[in-house]
Amino acid sequence: LFQGFFEQFWPVIVMAISFVGVGLAEIFRRQGRRVLADPLESTGIFLPLLPAIGFWIGQFNPKVDYSLQLLMIGALYAIMAVRRKSFGLGLMAALSGNGALWYFLAHTDSFGLLQHPQIWFIPPALSLLAATHLNRGRLSAEQLTTLRYIAMSTIYVSSTADIFVNGVREAPWLPLVLAVLSVGGVFMGIVLRIRSFLFLGSAFLLLSIIT
Repeated sequence: LFQGFFEQFWPVIVMAISFVGVGLAEIFRRQGRRVLADPLESTGIFLPLLPAIGFWIGQFNPKVDYSLQLLMIGALYAIMAVRRKSFGLGLMAALSGNGALWYFLAHTDSFGLLQHPQIWFIPPALSLLAATHLNRGRLSAEQLTTLRYIAMSTIYVSSTADIFVNGVREAPWLPLVLAVLSVGGVFMGIVLRIRSFLFLGSAFLLLSIIT
């Protein structure tokens, strides 16, 4: 089967089958036909792993960019996570989405990890914040505080590191980016009544002014 058109675009074909399977599973579930819905849904969960793993085997050379593959996988897992309210599927969606971004950045010349670290670290930190907020009912107060501090510290520290790596003279807009992130964190802390957002945002806002 891995010849011609299929060899070049098989990841897209596999993902199309996954989307169709998940859609049919939802239709059958609403009709009460679980004998059809359950196997289609289970297949839809595991089938996207095939193109993700197959890329690293190296026996096939599809013309589909790996970032696009991971983005499609993340979209499918995000849809299923929302529908099933599953933390595990949400985690898979976040990993796929951030993996797509990292692979894309790794193959560019201007956005390397040591050139602009905030572009690499802020999206995963935002994913952690979103996951913490959506699952706040399952976490204790100490766990919530710890995860929020980790996520916000990652955002601010990576943005600060970007300033020191590139220098204010070469990139005078970077302190402004840190200031915008800090002010946003302060306002979120006020609206959501989260002290960690307020304290960290105020501290790094002062740091951005000093730089």
